[in-house]
Amino acid sequence: GFSELGLFAAANSFRTLGLFMPVVLNNVGLALLSHHRGLGDTVRFRRIFLANLVVVLVVTSVGVAGVLVLGEEMLRLFGKSFVGGYPVLVMLVGSVIPESVVLVFYQAMQSQDRMWFSLIFIVPRDLMLIGLTLALTPGWGSLGLAAAHTAAHTTALVICLAIFRSKGLHLALPKPDGDNAFTNG
Repeated sequence: GFSELGLFAAANSFRTLGLFMPVVLNNVGLALLSHHRGLGDTVRFRRIFLANLVVVLVVTSVGVAGVLVLGEEMLRLFGKSFVGGYPVLVMLVGSVIPESVVLVFYQAMQSQDRMWFSLIFIVPRDLMLIGLTLALTPGWGSLGLAAAHTAAHTTALVICLAIFRSKGLHLALPKPDGDNAFTNG
């Protein structure tokens, strides 16, 4: 009911907080990636992509760890009854790292004029979120909704990595010789 929705909303506030810095970093990364793609500087493109990936992983991991350590106190800000939503927070925060990493790959695709390619992992993610929400929420409440989010974002990451690997896209990076699987295949 509404109390479960309140627990989810409180936990989701901290999930959103955990995504703030990765989104900011990825926006900076997009500008740099697009600039170096435009210059045809594949070496810099690769370095920026990999640096962005590492920085996003580190920043996101630190943020997630902070939320997990301080989670009960953070939930207490909403009121004593929200502390019982800590398992929801833990489950939901599990989606932050996969979602942040997918954003890094998405920025690389976007910088190469291939935003449509993201539909290969966005559509299954969203369909999975809808299906799992319908399946898990009636029995598990806010925890089921949090589990649906985490499973959907983790699945998107797995699909994203599998597609890049199977297509030989080398993590969405242009090849040094200028042959780019996004533009030529």
